[in-house]
Amino acid sequence: MSAQLRQKAELQVRAVQYLPSGHVLLAAALDVASPAATPADEKVVAPRGKYAGIDVRLANETIAALMGEDEGARSRATHAVEAAPEKYAPPVFYVLSSVLFASGRKDDAAFWFYAGQLRGRFDANRCADVSARQAIAVLNDQFGPPINLYMFKDTDAARLQALIPKVVDWDRKTPHEYDHRWINLHGMTAMIESLDTPAGKPEPLSLPRAQWDAIAEKTRTDYVEGLKQAVAMVKKKRAAMAASAATAPAPAGWERGLVGSWKQELSSVLRDLPQSLPGMKPGEEGRREAAERFRLEWTMGPDTLAIVNPMVAADRRSPPMRYKVLAVQGNVATLELTPAEGPPFEWKVEYLERDAIRLVGDAEEEVYRLRRSAAAPPR
Repeated sequence: MSAQLRQKAELQVRAVQYLPSGHVLLAAALDVASPAATPADEKVVAPRGKYAGIDVRLANETIAALMGEDEGARSRATHAVEAAPEKYAPPVFYVLSSVLFASGRKDDAAFWFYAGQLRGRFDANRCADVSARQAIAVLNDQFGPPINLYMFKDTDAARLQALIPKVVDWDRKTPHEYDHRWINLHGMTAMIESLDTPAGKPEPLSLPRAQWDAIAEKTRTDYVEGLKQAVAMVKKKRAAMAASAATAPAPAGWERGLVGSWKQELSSVLRDLPQSLPGMKPGEEGRREAAERFRLEWTMGPDTLAIVNPMVAADRRSPPMRYKVLAVQGNVATLELTPAEGPPFEWKVEYLERDAIRLVGDAEEEVYRLRRSAAAPPR
């Protein structure tokens, strides 16, 4: 395989996890686009060898029904999954959670999201191709924000802490009657072997079966511990935010003044930036230079909001999200944002002082602080 083609494969595995329609890339083909929509210099890839035998037909059909326009088909698919969840791969649970959340069944949606997350981590941990494991992070990013926001709303995340033991118990009792190798289709090895004839002895897709019980139990233990740490972190951040209250009471109608351009404070970037990154100069000077590259711009129009990272090329920017102000209580405004794809979600904006605000996201934790930017006029 040429170096250029291999590099393209790596980019596709990392970045192209969903088809344009939004369906999870689970087909028994690693197509990144339909042939008609594929430029002449692009290559549509179908799995070969052992990858061609991975059975994801039921998962694909169910996801298509859940995400389709036919309400009857969506309802039948929902009932089928709830009646026999052991037959379905974890991505189906992620999609089901989104459908249930949109229909108002938020507690049920949370159960299936975390069930998919836990079961998906087990499939990732028993997958021999480490690169394929990142598929779970992609699914979490795609379907997690509204669920996590809902579950962390109460002060002590009591709703989440009550739910997780039920999810773990369900996972321990529910069989796995689906093809757990679905996750291998998201890996680098699957892409490379489908682009090029593999050399030497074929590598196994999964770790030895004798290890699975131990892997499953460790996955559950780590999962519970990870959520405990997340709850503790949220509590700590909320306490810190309460201690750093706004320096001035917000004037009446302050939320109307959000329209315009804002820029993330550098200190807000440095707070979460590691001490070293690939390509970053050593020392504090290099860290500040890296922070400048990660610094975000936040631009609001009368009814749209755009977030831009300077590192992202202009032609790769995400389309603006529509927004509306749901409520204003003193220094805090709650916004409902509707992206181009996916369900609406909420953010909170806190007035700190004139021309300074704080953005609060999932789990009511500070995302970053911004100051009004005079350099960029409102769009």
